[in-house]
Amino acid sequence: MRLLAVLLLMLFHTGMLFSFRDWYMNNGIRSTEITYALFFSGNFRLTLLFFASGYLAHHMAEKKSPAEYAAGYFRFSAAAMVTGVLILTPVQILLENAATPGRVPWVFDFYPRGFLSLHHLWFIFYLWGCILFLAFLYRFAAPLLAAVKRHPVFFCIISLAALAQLQAHRGFGTGDARDTLGSPFAFAGYLAHFFCGFALYRSRVDAVFFWPGVIALIAAGLGLNFVYSYLRVFSVHHDATWMHFLSQSAKACTNVALLGLFLKLNRGKPSGTEGRFFPLFKRQIWFIYFWHQPLILLWALAILPLNFTIATKFAGIFVATLGSLYLLFRIAILLPPRARPFVACK
Repeated sequence: MRLLAVLLLMLFHTGMLFSFRDWYMNNGIRSTEITYALFFSGNFRLTLLFFASGYLAHHMAEKKSPAEYAAGYFRFSAAAMVTGVLILTPVQILLENAATPGRVPWVFDFYPRGFLSLHHLWFIFYLWGCILFLAFLYRFAAPLLAAVKRHPVFFCIISLAALAQLQAHRGFGTGDARDTLGSPFAFAGYLAHFFCGFALYRSRVDAVFFWPGVIALIAAGLGLNFVYSYLRVFSVHHDATWMHFLSQSAKACTNVALLGLFLKLNRGKPSGTEGRFFPLFKRQIWFIYFWHQPLILLWALAILPLNFTIATKFAGIFVATLGSLYLLFRIAILLPPRARPFVACK
């Protein structure tokens, strides 16, 4: 399921090159249609990743102790973060400066005053917090987790309603990703969706995961997100309290719908490594996430100046990124096992 979320994120980041929102680099001609599509997917693209991670965390917690799961995740991701912060993001900033000279000063300071940044790797940092909190609950509040497992739907409704009320009260923009460090309200949102995924693992919700039920959920999720994104763009009430509730409802419905779709495609297996879903990149979700954004910018630097249509450039960058990801992956698996975590390869 995380692979679906990461592929959606790749499409989103490729689309950012052509939207009217300024990104690390942009095409000379922008697209209104792509901008609207990004508003549509932007509501659920990140929470889906945390939801899927929480679902998988529950699955892994049944195979090994939470402490072993957390330790294994930290060993792997910490090595990738070292490479990412010291090498990958500075290279990405070099690509930004190649497109717009002088955009980021090349000094040892935090972005945008210098080249020290997490960039898209902030997700790994936030996920550390989610997994640490989960391990803490397993160790010191096991009865609370047991109650969450017994009443998953009730937990999801209460937690997301409370989150919507909190964000409305604090003036949290419903359409803002807030994917930078230092926002406890952003982390609270991702943590809530992480635990919703955790709670729904093999729950009563599975009863609706037959094809008509999955199709109905997908239609409902798409409909809610369409209504939300339309109101977000065109309504003067886009930051009203009820918009936060609509946003969380759309996210939750989409998350559950895509979970059902994944389980149907993966023959009911909760993990992609246990089924037959996208076997080419089994266990390499982190590798795709780690490398996709710098590769998108690399290919954008080469393709955006060409005299092609927006659709051709979009397709060219996305396909070239997928191809280079595969080639890079084939090289990475040749590394010694102890060196692979430093390039996010298992």
